[in-house]
Amino acid sequence: MGSRGPPYASAKLADDEENALEDDINLSRASSLLLDPRLKGQISFLELWRFASPRECYILGIASVLSFVTGFINPSAVAIFGQIMIDFTLAFERPNDPREPNQLGSKALLFLLLGAVMLATTYASRALWELTAEAQAKKVGLAYLECILKKDLEWFDVNPGESIVARLGTDIPRMRQGIGENTGRIIRILSVVICCLIQAIVASWKVTGIIFALSPLILAIGLSITKLESWALKRTSKASIDALKVAEQAIAGIRTTHAFSLRDRFAKSYEDKLRILSRAEGWKSFTDGFGLGVFNGIVFLIFAFGFWFAGKLVNSGELQGGKAVTAVLCMMILATSVLDLPEALTALAAAQSSATILYREIHRRPGKKVQAVTSRHDARAINGAISIRNLYFSYPARPHVSVLNGLSVEIRAGDTFAFVGSSGSGKSTIVSLLQKFYNPIAGDIFVDGIDISRLDTATLRKNIGLVGQEPTLFALTIKQNILMGLPDGAEISQSEFLRICQMAQVDSFVSEFPQGYDTFIGPGTLSGGQKQRVAIARALIKNPRILLLDEATSALDSKSERLVQVALEAAYAGRTCIVVAHRLSTIRRATSICVMKNGQIIEQGSHDELISRNGAYTQLVNRQRLSSGDLDQSNRQPAPPHYKTPPARVSPVEPGQGQVLRLETPDVLVEQVKARLLQERTASQQGLGTKRRNEWLRVRAMTSGMKFRFFLGTLAAAGFGATFPAFSILLGFLIFAVMADGETTAWVIGIAAVGLFSFVTKWAQVSLFGNADAKVVLRLRSLVFRNLVKQEIGFFDSKSNTAGILSRKLANIEAVPRVVTETWSTFFQLFVCALMGLTQAANQSGPITRMVLLYAPVVIGASVWQTWSYSRFAEQSKVAIEQSTQVAAEAVREVKTLQTLQREDFSVKRFEAFLAEPYRLNRQNAVRDSLAHGLQSTSAMWTLAISLGYGQKLINDGSSRIEHVISAVICLLATMIAIASAAGAAKSYSKGLFAARTALALLDRQSEIDHDKPGYIPASFDPRFQFRNLWFQYPTANAPTFRGEFNLEGWAGQSLAIVGPSGSGKSTVIGLLQRWYDANGGEALVGGLAIRDYALSKGLRANIALVGQEPVLFDMSIADNIAWGSELPVTMDQIVEAAKQADVHDFVTALPDGYNTRAGDKGGHLSGGQKQRIAIARALIRQPKMLLLDEATSALDSTSEAAVQRAIDRAARGRTTITIAHRLSTVKNVDRIVVINDGRVVETGKHEELLQLNGTYTDMCSQQNL
Repeated sequence: MGSRGPPYASAKLADDEENALEDDINLSRASSLLLDPRLKGQISFLELWRFASPRECYILGIASVLSFVTGFINPSAVAIFGQIMIDFTLAFERPNDPREPNQLGSKALLFLLLGAVMLATTYASRALWELTAEAQAKKVGLAYLECILKKDLEWFDVNPGESIVARLGTDIPRMRQGIGENTGRIIRILSVVICCLIQAIVASWKVTGIIFALSPLILAIGLSITKLESWALKRTSKASIDALKVAEQAIAGIRTTHAFSLRDRFAKSYEDKLRILSRAEGWKSFTDGFGLGVFNGIVFLIFAFGFWFAGKLVNSGELQGGKAVTAVLCMMILATSVLDLPEALTALAAAQSSATILYREIHRRPGKKVQAVTSRHDARAINGAISIRNLYFSYPARPHVSVLNGLSVEIRAGDTFAFVGSSGSGKSTIVSLLQKFYNPIAGDIFVDGIDISRLDTATLRKNIGLVGQEPTLFALTIKQNILMGLPDGAEISQSEFLRICQMAQVDSFVSEFPQGYDTFIGPGTLSGGQKQRVAIARALIKNPRILLLDEATSALDSKSERLVQVALEAAYAGRTCIVVAHRLSTIRRATSICVMKNGQIIEQGSHDELISRNGAYTQLVNRQRLSSGDLDQSNRQPAPPHYKTPPARVSPVEPGQGQVLRLETPDVLVEQVKARLLQERTASQQGLGTKRRNEWLRVRAMTSGMKFRFFLGTLAAAGFGATFPAFSILLGFLIFAVMADGETTAWVIGIAAVGLFSFVTKWAQVSLFGNADAKVVLRLRSLVFRNLVKQEIGFFDSKSNTAGILSRKLANIEAVPRVVTETWSTFFQLFVCALMGLTQAANQSGPITRMVLLYAPVVIGASVWQTWSYSRFAEQSKVAIEQSTQVAAEAVREVKTLQTLQREDFSVKRFEAFLAEPYRLNRQNAVRDSLAHGLQSTSAMWTLAISLGYGQKLINDGSSRIEHVISAVICLLATMIAIASAAGAAKSYSKGLFAARTALALLDRQSEIDHDKPGYIPASFDPRFQFRNLWFQYPTANAPTFRGEFNLEGWAGQSLAIVGPSGSGKSTVIGLLQRWYDANGGEALVGGLAIRDYALSKGLRANIALVGQEPVLFDMSIADNIAWGSELPVTMDQIVEAAKQADVHDFVTALPDGYNTRAGDKGGHLSGGQKQRIAIARALIRQPKMLLLDEATSALDSTSEAAVQRAIDRAARGRTTITIAHRLSTVKNVDRIVVINDGRVVETGKHEELLQLNGTYTDMCSQQNL
């Protein structure tokens, strides 16, 4: 196949995409149920249950029937109550007939039976809906994560990882909420509507018709309010996500945040987003209050209008009083149910919206990859011959910046090809394109003569091993991380496993860990070099036909690099190897070396051939030479150790080879997960030991300045609470009026006035307290965030305190104000309601009131049990949910590595294993919550049963009259319904209480290194430093880094380099100087003063600048990233000057948006070298007295390295500069070089002095010479 034509040609790509869509698709386990075409538009109602199994569909059918039956109960109660009114009328007409009063007892038994049926059906239907919804949510979550992990990287370039994980945390719960009890509510409401409508028509079609005629107006009002509330919800959602992104950036890059004292800047940025969110929440509470007020007002007005019209019919003799009451009450229940419908429909609409987004991604084909394996292109067919022809490419995030411009190269099977050149020249892009992470704009890539666009992606990647520039390991043990490289289902002998680990220099440091290869890898467990060696072992254990090494040894010290390089060179045998390197010593023996510039090859040949040409490659070599004559010194190096080449395939295990190793299936990991969850629970409780003070009082204190708002809100809550007993009193008079003569005008006007009053009070109550909620959330989130970002670095090293987990805790603060506002508001509402309702009921019949009060503890107890149950559930599921979220976030963040290893399915199953615990707890809580809800739902029925049954006795005894019994029943019924409605507030309170405990625990935590502690602020900073007999161990490490033998001294204005093996403590010096950690013993001094005695930000860190080994940039413009290096305002000229010094100005100005170009999430829009140069510019603009360079040039090509090194040399004048380096060419001109090993200084002196010692440093130099 020839070239695809000119750059940016699209016709061929379109044809390929059409052909790809015609191929068979090997759908994944979770999405195999989705066989219809790609989704277009909003999904239908029934499509929400696409993932339901036949058994679950059967359960859903039962739940639907039970919900429908539940809907029949209230209308049935109205029919019985209407019959009571007819009996009441007959009792007045025939006062001497002893049969009429006795009818109350039989009706009481019916209400008792209805209550029992309602308890059973409500409990069963709600539990079934919730259990099936939980199962659907789990399936969709797994399918969504699985499809996301199989997408092309170009999709991730425009879809940040945070938003993907956020969908698991927002869209999945939103969908689950819609397809659970809310769907049951909709069915129940439809049942109520049907039953009430039939009964109302039978009782009086005229009353039914006149009330039904109002439905279009009511529906229009409801839809308008729903639309208004949806608009407010969208505003709050966007503002919430924006605030969450700021928090995640600050916490994810916490070392950079501390190093440049960015706490206040991030806090200001976060608070700015919170203010926008607070205003949006204020508007949302205003619209919510208006909607609820309108709905309550409409209910009363419909009721008043219905009774007025029914009274006219009774007065004219057209309608019997009992039937009039039945018709109006049925329409009243119908209207109330319909007005309750928008909330359930909104939840269902939100579920449809979220499901549409999720299903669309699940359905979407994975780009232009061909997933079907054909017999012609199976795994055995790949030998490794690669042909790249006229290749053009631009990244999707920067389509106007051409990275490759007509690149062509031929690589024979078994050859080793190296690509060198400046940063951004396209070297790493070739590695990505070979793995089909992206599709070229034009041109072709062939493997064994087959266009890789037609080659199965799984087959291709199964035959490729990759070690990237920034090694990625997973939250597993070291052994499991290495075994991740094995093909799925493959196994290896323990002896072979150990041999490969020795080749990669892993065994040398793992043997020092107490748990050896079973050591769990968490933050800070391994150094950069150790992580890279594990990644190399993982690549070698795969035994691929094609080996891709993208700066595979960049993080290794000289000794380890040389040993690993020998192992890699041995591994090259029989494989096609493509090496991207800045260290030219690592590619000297390559078959061919390609020098790249601007996306093209400008030189190609072997090392000797290119040296003889004295061209661009020779210039690169000369820049990395340590001294004259070093070019040929490598010939005098001692012979490195020899390793046998591992077999091309993992052979079947022979007898006697020892234990067989394989990567455990996630099912086996479940028990490990449970054990780890228990440990995490204990650790989290110890690490965040909240003082357990009264949460209510503490949150209440944050409402300071809102007294007038609380006063008005309290009056509104009390006023709204009074509407229920007022309504019940008026209703009693109204019923008697209808039964007597039909003259209802005065009482109808009273009920209409109550309706208007309820509209005003409910609107005011929700608006005022909602606005207070928003302000409390703003204050608490701001306080918690400020306390979080001043915690010591060791706090963030714990895997319980990752950026994702802490950001989620910040988001959950939204529920905290419910502890105060909802409690306060509900208390006064219920207090006034109960006081007025019970007083009026007692006036009519004290004995009945006292009897019903004996049942009240059941209703209240159900609410209390529901609150306790949820609180206990939240405590238990907290760590489990955090862990599952962390696993998903890790998988999305490291998707490139997962796709290379073909371990997407493993990660999904691992996520499923972590979901097992929260899934179990959620199901348990659903059953308990359903039982509590069932008990609360019986309050009306059993109140009627008790009051009517006891009323029958009082009537028979002659101690009460039937009209008094009916009046008391109506008052008590309204009061008990109001009390039962507080169950929602009780559950909301329990959620808020749990969120408050979590938030206050974070707020109470005292950093072990106090950022705000007063300390010494020198007028002129003295950068001398001294370490004496230092003892230090990282909080998450398995062994001490320094054991009391570390001594080091640096002078003002001195350039000091620290070199040594990986894990020897080089970067630890940087962390201690910035006081990221405190030493466990010994002395750490700066300027003759203990580091602990300085004011941390203004006294110490304000005078220090850092360029780290893995540069962290933020999702803002390049100009802002540089400017944030200075604590003082800077001009654009200063930014440009710093960029020029860091040799990044030319690159930035070549971008379409120049300095306004966004760096992307974690600098994802830039290459490693570009990110590091911007980080250097950020450090230089700070004008520090002490400059810390932790592998500051490790990601740079030779050309850029030389330019940046000159800039650093200029910047170092007059400053104390400490350089951590593996490339010794970058430090040979410093004032003093310190060699450390095993936690102590073993050599110190200038470059020439150390060479004369012919010791450790000399060996390191000889290993790096070309």
